[in-house]
Formats: sequence, structure tokens, C-alpha cells
Amino acid sequence: MSFMLADHAAAHARLESITDRQREVLDLVVQHWTSKEIARELNISPNTVDQRINAVRAKLGAKDRAETARIYAELTRICGRTIYGPVVIAERADTQLVSDRDDAIDPVITPYYSAPSAPQARDQSLNRVIPEARLKDSKLWRMAAIVLIALGIVVIATTILAVMQALNVMI
Repeated sequence: MSFMLADHAAAHARLESITDRQREVLDLVVQHWTSKEIARELNISPNTVDQRINAVRAKLGAKDRAETARIYAELTRICGRTIYGPVVIAERADTQLVSDRDDAIDPVITPYYSAPSAPQARDQSLNRVIPEARLKDSKLWRMAAIVLIALGIVVIATTILAVMQALNVMI
């Protein structure tokens, strides 16, 4: 279902029907956060997060979480409210960025302003990227850990077999 509201008043009325606590959750859903991540951020249970999403889904007539997020994002766009806030391209940091991927992301785009109803617990001074320290050659460390674990398993298996053979000789 494609959702388009041409009528600004209707969009504003639908957006106003969503509570501030529901908006807190939806602002993070639109940013692709999981229920567990949202719950941790807002200090509520994942079940409460899902209840708030389901309540908004019923209000907006969406069929699933993704459609709820799309409709909410469209409503905020029509009403002139931003979810992410203005965007700034940060200066390149001297150290490597923390990332799930090994490829560097350049340039770094980061919001420096949270929407008024977004969770205020997050750091508000996001106008500069200050990456955390990352282990150099993390793939090498992972491979070394895998090899050490494999060696440990071999030693344990060999010991068990030796004990079983000694017991077999005694019988």
C-alpha cells in the first residue's frame, strides 16, 4: 500500500494522534533500530516497544512495522518535522572509524541535532565524529582466536582419548 497524504491538515491530524512516547519509538524505528536496541535506549521493555509500534500501526492502518515506519516518515515530511535533524559532514578523523564492516566510510555524515521528541538521553554534541579506538588488524586477531580455540579442542579430545585408552588397558 502506497501512502500519500496530499492534504496537509489530514497529515497533521494523523501525526498529532501519535503520542510523544510513540514518537520516541518511531523515530528510532525509522532509523532501523531493533526493538531490543530501542528498549535499551529508552529504558523500557522490548514488549513495551512492540506495543507502542502496534498501537501506531493500528492508528495508521499499516500492515507491518516497515509500513508503519514509512507512513510515519511520510507524515513527518509532510508536516515539516524532521526525524534526523539537520545533517553535517564531519571532518575526517585521524583514527579509523568503528564499523561492523572493514571498509571505511568516507565522508561521515552525522546528525548534530535531535528532533524535539527524540530520546534526549543520547549525546547531543554529535557535530563531530570522535571514533572509539579500534584494534588494528582485527581479522588477524579473530583468526588467532579461532586457531587457539581449535587447538584447545584438539588437546581436550586427545586427553579424553588417552584416558579412555588407559581405562581400556586396565580392564
